[in-house]
Amino acid sequence: MRKRQLFLILISLLVVGCGGSGGGGGDTSLISRFAGLYEGLWTASDDSEGSSFIRIDESGVIDGTIRDDTNDLNGVIAGQVQSNGKVSGTFEYEGSSAVQFTGELKFSNGGNKLKGALTSGSIETTFTLGRQD
Repeated sequence: MRKRQLFLILISLLVVGCGGSGGGGGDTSLISRFAGLYEGLWTASDDSEGSSFIRIDESGVIDGTIRDDTNDLNGVIAGQVQSNGKVSGTFEYEGSSAVQFTGELKFSNGGNKLKGALTSGSIETTFTLGRQD
């Protein structure tokens, strides 16, 4: 269960984050820099791993799917990313309750890869997602 949560957090970090028009770096002109489609792999501190596909819209809203290969689970991720890369949201595997996560996103490889770390409870998930658009 923790592996799924970590994976979902990782995906959510990529797809969803906190922010918006409120405080805390919610400038939509900056949030849009994360907008796009991303796909890649994640690894959790509980030794689970998998893949994810996320979409971040121009206002920083994240949605997508996650796959926990270690535990053979599929799920969804949702959240919000702020202009400063801080992210929060939820992930949920089939048959499980939604789990909250927080984290941070940043670009690497000239903006072609989205990297980050998500935390849900005691599990940390890291990921690298390639831009697909």
